[in-house]
Amino acid sequence: MEPIQILKGTISNILQKMFFLIEESPLDEFIEKYEFHTFVKNKDLEIHLLFTKDFAEEITRNFLGINEDVDDDIEDCIKEITNMICGNFVGECFPELEKSLPLPESKRINHEFHFNRKFSIERLFYNSQPMKFAFAKLF
Repeated sequence: MEPIQILKGTISNILQKMFFLIEESPLDEFIEKYEFHTFVKNKDLEIHLLFTKDFAEEITRNFLGINEDVDDDIEDCIKEITNMICGNFVGECFPELEKSLPLPESKRINHEFHFNRKFSIERLFYNSQPMKFAFAKLF
């Protein structure tokens, strides 16, 4: 199985088991307005995740089990989901990198964010909200 397929499966499993979301079919039309960017990168690997504000709020509420305002908790939650995804993915595909995997970083972005390298861009849909991720193995 290709690493990108393993990454997709890893993301789907974690979002289903830890955040109670099930992957849906892509919408016919959607607007990509990403506000959050998390990433893990070292000299051998980069994984980037982009979240809409609505999607970041939803997974934070689901993870914390609350319905109130979660703005203060979003960055911690999306870094945690990134850590789970990267840890599981690297453990399965690149176990030699497990000990060199840094902690995820996160930042707020505007929706016109562009990667400065060529990445394989993929989108997954949960509750009609897109989550975009990019994967590149760089040696």
